[in-house]
Order: sequence, then C-alpha cells, then structure tokens
Amino acid sequence: MVNTDNKVQKVLIDTETLIMTYNKRVGEISKNVENTKKLKEEVTLRTKLTSEKVDKIDHCCNLNHDKALALLERIDKQFQTDTIDQSA
Repeated sequence: MVNTDNKVQKVLIDTETLIMTYNKRVGEISKNVENTKKLKEEVTLRTKLTSEKVDKIDHCCNLNHDKALALLERIDKQFQTDTIDQSA
C-alpha cells in the first residue's frame, strides 16, 4: 500500500509540475502576443508617418518642378525676345 501511495504522490507531483510549466509557458506566450501587438501598432504608425512625409516630399518636388518649368519658359521667352531685338 505504501508503494501505491508513493506512486500516486509522484504522479500528483509530476502533474502539478506539468501544470505549472504549462501555465508559465501560456504566460510567456501571452506576453509575446502583447509585445507583437505593440510592435505592429508601432510599425503601422511609423509607416503612416513615413507615407505622409513621402507624400509631402512628392508634393514639394512637383511644386519645384512646376516652378522650374515656368522659370525655363520665362528664360526661353526672354532669350527669344533678346535675340529678336538684337537682330533688328
């Protein structure tokens, strides 16, 4: 009977150890899930901010391009006018 009690006691201890290990791992997984959620939120925010900055840079580049074209057109017209005045 003592041998059976020892075996039962060992099974109970092993079961408790397994349950404690399981709970610890579940806690670690939950923590990792939370960290992953936070990382995803951070990446999403940084991506949004970067996209907004790229859009702003693109807009500025387009404005500069338009200004440069307008300036070139004025220079071209002025050159044509000066050339016509000199030939007259």
